[in-house]
Amino acid sequence: MTDHGISHIRGFWEKPSPNIARDLYDRRYLWNSFVLVADAATLLSLIGRALPELYLAVTRIRSFLGAATAEEVLVYRDLPSVDFSGRVLAEFPAELAVLPVTGVTSAKR
Repeated sequence: MTDHGISHIRGFWEKPSPNIARDLYDRRYLWNSFVLVADAATLLSLIGRALPELYLAVTRIRSFLGAATAEEVLVYRDLPSVDFSGRVLAEFPAELAVLPVTGVTSAKR
């Protein structure tokens, strides 16, 4: 554990089977609720290393950031669908860290 309760990640297990999930839960592993806080350049770097074709597509969008019309910005809709956690985050656990969050409960309906 490092400053402020932040821990480095040794592994990232994407969508474990129910048996493995139970074992991880029983061993008090942290669960990703996918609240992601990151520097955009760092995320782009990870995407570039894991999925170079997606990185190129994303960086092409930069030319549209000052676009005058919504149609020009819709280039985003043509990006391929990817499993970000599995294809990017799980590939580089040593470059990620976690911060346990306490006192959060689900809203009652």
